[in-house]
Amino acid sequence: MRPPKVTIRRMLLIIAISALPMWIAADKRRDHYLRKSDSNAFIERRRIDEYKSLSPGGTKRNLLLNRGFIARSIDDRVIWVKGMVDYHADLKRKNRRAAWLPWGRDTPDPPRPPVPTSIARAKPER
Repeated sequence: MRPPKVTIRRMLLIIAISALPMWIAADKRRDHYLRKSDSNAFIERRRIDEYKSLSPGGTKRNLLLNRGFIARSIDDRVIWVKGMVDYHADLKRKNRRAAWLPWGRDTPDPPRPPVPTSIARAKPER
């Protein structure tokens, strides 16, 4: 029995069948990075809201000051929250890029901002 003739149509069919698993893997990778990007966008929006409420004139800041918390420790928290907003914006950008270029290399995450101490209360005078 003779082997089948190699035609252009058959070659294209072989290429299409062999590319199907690679396409499925790239699609799964794309979905994974889009989910991570959406998660970072959600966290970024939450941190932006916290940043606005802790900034001077914000409702949460005024509430904390009225309850006796130190303004300097609130300012430290505002700086950290701003750093977290930037951190999650960078992660969102990185993951969106990875979603649109699933065949590319995965770059390392940017460094997280250091965690500040908790918001301190003023010591009551006796």
